[in-house]
Amino acid sequence: MQCWPLMAGTDKYRLIGQCRLCDSSNLEPYFDFGDVPLGNNLADSRDDALLAARYPLSVNRCVACDHFQLAVAVAPEKLYATNYTYLSGVGKSFVLHFQEYAAWVQDRCNFQSDALVVDVGSNDGTCLKEFKNLGFKVCGVDPASAPAQLANEAGIHTLNLFFDEAAVDEIITTHGKADFITSHNVLAHVDDLGAVFRNIHRLLKTGGYLCFEIGYFIQVLKNGCFDTIYHEHLDYHHAKPLAQFLCGI
Repeated sequence: MQCWPLMAGTDKYRLIGQCRLCDSSNLEPYFDFGDVPLGNNLADSRDDALLAARYPLSVNRCVACDHFQLAVAVAPEKLYATNYTYLSGVGKSFVLHFQEYAAWVQDRCNFQSDALVVDVGSNDGTCLKEFKNLGFKVCGVDPASAPAQLANEAGIHTLNLFFDEAAVDEIITTHGKADFITSHNVLAHVDDLGAVFRNIHRLLKTGGYLCFEIGYFIQVLKNGCFDTIYHEHLDYHHAKPLAQFLCGI
C-alpha cells in the first residue's frame, strides 16, 4: 500500500491512495466532513480546544471491492501515545457485555483452566478482567499509556506497545503462545491489517481461536451514526470485502 506524506513534524498525516483490503487505487469520495480536530485528544480548556490541530476527515469507497476507508491516516503516535482518554470500563453496558462474552468463550471453547487469553487493544483491561475472574491467564497489549497503566495497576498484565512483532516476541517469551486472541473495536484503527493478522497467526497456538468484534458500516449508514466516523477509525467494515480480504491472507 502506498502512502504519500502531506505534513511534516508531529502533525503528520498520510494520504491513503489504495484500498487497504484489495490494494485497488480506484477510490471515490463518499463523505467529506472537512478539517476537524482529533476526537479523543481532549484539550484542557476551551481556548486550547479551539486552537487544536485539524485534519481532513473524509471517507472513500473502493470501487473494486466496496470497502470504505478514510482518505488520510493520522500518525498513530499522535492518536494514542499521550492524550488518549477513552476507557472501556466507563460504560456499564460494555462491562456487562464482556462478562457475558467471557462466559460464552469459556462455554464454547472448552479451554484448560490455565489457558492464555491475549487482548489486542486491551485498553484498561475491562475485558481481560472477566477472563481472569474465570481463571484464565491474561495479557493485554495497548499503545495508549493511561489505559495501560490503569490495567497494570488493576493486576492485568498489559504491554504498553503497538501490536507489532516486538510485542508478539515479548508475549511469547513471557507467557508462551496464546490459546485465545480477542480484539474489540480495534481493527478499524489499524493501518496495516495484513501485518496484524500475520502477527496474530504467529502468536496463536495451533488449534487456538481468534475472535474479534468490529463496527458494521451498514448499520452506521442505516442509523445515521455519523459520530462514529473520526480519525481513529480508518476503516468502515462490512461483511463481503472483509471476508474476501481474510480469505486472501
